[in-house]
Amino acid sequence: MSERPSEQEKFIQQIAEPGSGGTHAREAARAKLDALLIKDLTASLGQLGGELLQTRKQMAESSVAASRHQRALVAWTVVLSLATIAYAVAAFLPFSWPLFATSTSGERMWVLWGRDSDGKTWTPRDTFAKEKLCREALFDLKDDLRRRARELRRPDLARQDYFECWPDTVDPREPKGGTR
Repeated sequence: MSERPSEQEKFIQQIAEPGSGGTHAREAARAKLDALLIKDLTASLGQLGGELLQTRKQMAESSVAASRHQRALVAWTVVLSLATIAYAVAAFLPFSWPLFATSTSGERMWVLWGRDSDGKTWTPRDTFAKEKLCREALFDLKDDLRRRARELRRPDLARQDYFECWPDTVDPREPKGGTR
């Protein structure tokens, strides 16, 4: 199967052959070859321009999507930061509550303390305006059914095996008095 020479190859052959129709014929072949090359170049540039336009459109869409994702990331970072702060406050509030709690009637506050099963670690659990209220909460913890219901809301109570009520002036975590 013989391949048919392309138009460009024909014009190149006409320009290259010294005796093919003289100078005018070679100049005409050059002009036709230039026109053909310009046509091909124009088509290629048109295709390239279309592809560049499509790429530019895709980049703009990607930029919009990236901005949307960045805003979502910032929003979730704020939400998680606030949740972490709220958790930290909730986690340490029982430890600091006895320090800030005062009764409105000027009476002493009562603190319900829980001791971990290791027998050494005491944790303030709740504060009450009256000793009677603290003792009622203590009674609730001694009732097995009520204690399990409270542990559902406060799982950290499960690790404690002993509870006591003391006035807010007593802190079982402080070292006991020694010899002077």
